[in-house]
Amino acid sequence: MPLLGVIYLNGHRLSEEKIWKILNFLGIYDGRRHFIFGDTRKFLTEDLVREEYVEYSQVPGSDPPHYEFLCGPRALMESNKKKVLEFLAKLFIRLGPLASEL
Repeated sequence: MPLLGVIYLNGHRLSEEKIWKILNFLGIYDGRRHFIFGDTRKFLTEDLVREEYVEYSQVPGSDPPHYEFLCGPRALMESNKKKVLEFLAKLFIRLGPLASEL
């Protein structure tokens, strides 16, 4: 949910670099197995894509290739701006001053 919320609030798209920065801040790292998600890269780029929560695509014209995540149709259908904002507000209250790092 934090990932989808941040994508949602950034115009429904966010660069892969920013996604990993946020996930690293939350203690989730590329190439390191997560106790819930397993292979995090696979979870993001395959599993969430297959479930249509996110879309993962190359930024047109980028050389070297850069990728971005977009809100998928299922995420857009199952959420609304109010729910996302309420969730993120609770998260940022808990994070306190650390929230500015995101």
